[in-house]
Amino acid sequence: MGCMFGGKFSDSDTYRKFTDTTPNPNKYHFEILRVVRGLNNLVFLEVRYPECTTFYGIKYLVLDCPVLDWGNLNELDPHFLEDGNIVARFVPTLEGYEFAMKMIRK
Repeated sequence: MGCMFGGKFSDSDTYRKFTDTTPNPNKYHFEILRVVRGLNNLVFLEVRYPECTTFYGIKYLVLDCPVLDWGNLNELDPHFLEDGNIVARFVPTLEGYEFAMKMIRK
C-alpha cells in the first residue's frame, strides 16, 4: 500500500490550512506528538488537531506506510479514506495506546 495523505472526505478538499473546522480536525493544522515504528511498514502516530473538540484533539492512528519524514508532513487526514493508508484508530487513552502497540508489533 502506498502512502496517501489527504483525500476527499466531508468537503476536506475545499478548505485550507487556516480554515476553522471546529469541532472537526483540520487535515492541514496538526502536530505529531509521537511516532512509533512497528513491523511491516506499520507506524503509530499520536497527533493533535487543535480545532478538534473530542479528546482534546488527540488522535491515535495506525498507518500502513514506509518510514517518512513525519516532521515535514503538510497534511494528515485522520479519517478512513479509500485512497488513504490509515488502518486503525484508537481512543487516546492508555488502553488505546496499548492496543495500538500490540497491533504494530505483531
